[in-house]
Amino acid sequence: MGQGAAKPRADRTAGSGAAPVKARPRLRKITAAEMGAIPDLAAAPRRPAGRGSKPKSVDDQTIYSSVYTAIVEHIILPGTKLPEDVLAKAFGVSRTRIRKVLQALAHENLVTLQHNRGASVTKPGVQEAREVFAARRIVETGIAAELARRITAAQLAELRRFVIREQEAEHARDRRGAINLAGEFHLELAKLLDNAPLTAFLRALISRTSLIIAVYESPASAMCSHAEHGILLDRLQAGDAAGAVSYMEEHLQRLEDSLDLAAARRRPVDLQDVFTRLAAGPKTGG
Repeated sequence: MGQGAAKPRADRTAGSGAAPVKARPRLRKITAAEMGAIPDLAAAPRRPAGRGSKPKSVDDQTIYSSVYTAIVEHIILPGTKLPEDVLAKAFGVSRTRIRKVLQALAHENLVTLQHNRGASVTKPGVQEAREVFAARRIVETGIAAELARRITAAQLAELRRFVIREQEAEHARDRRGAINLAGEFHLELAKLLDNAPLTAFLRALISRTSLIIAVYESPASAMCSHAEHGILLDRLQAGDAAGAVSYMEEHLQRLEDSLDLAAARRRPVDLQDVFTRLAAGPKTGG
């Protein structure tokens, strides 16, 4: 951050009847294109001064989405501490609001809250890893069987466009983006069944899979391949329910087998450094 950049103030509540201090910087809301990075709130544009102008506050959903994305895309690894004061400073909000977001993430099993020890990114164990993959095989083979009976040409075309995006990310060696898109592909399959509880359950399993990959990924680990997704779509297009079920099971088993469940990655992370680097934005040129 440059010397001339303004520093965001955390929200302060009056403890003695004083009026709350208004934060001067204008905070911008994350767009869909920015989901892969924590927003640079400190460098956000200011609203021109004028009568009645008020700072635009970042909302809780934006904070939740930012931290969620940082976790599932491996910007912040499992085991990383999530101090409330660091996050409050990064987003320019109160610790009370950060605590609310961390509790929501804990409900998703992405954050672990410990009394007197604060919050940290959940670090799944080997048994949990195997259970998550077993659950995914049960759920997603059922999804594949149902889709083979009812998927439409328009839905298949949309999914094939999604696979092209995965291919582009892989060719660009954007591993983080490719992993994220691969998880979204599986979620898109569930969404086609118009079953909200099923979709929510699979979303939670996919998020936990991302944590598992972050902990147990080995140099030889395979990603959820766009080529394999294309083969699965071929089975669905042919209405081959048995073939789609078999291939989905093999596909998820290969992903599990590629992980090194005998050892966990250990890489200390400075959370403040992570937020500082992300705030600098993506590199250009090259």
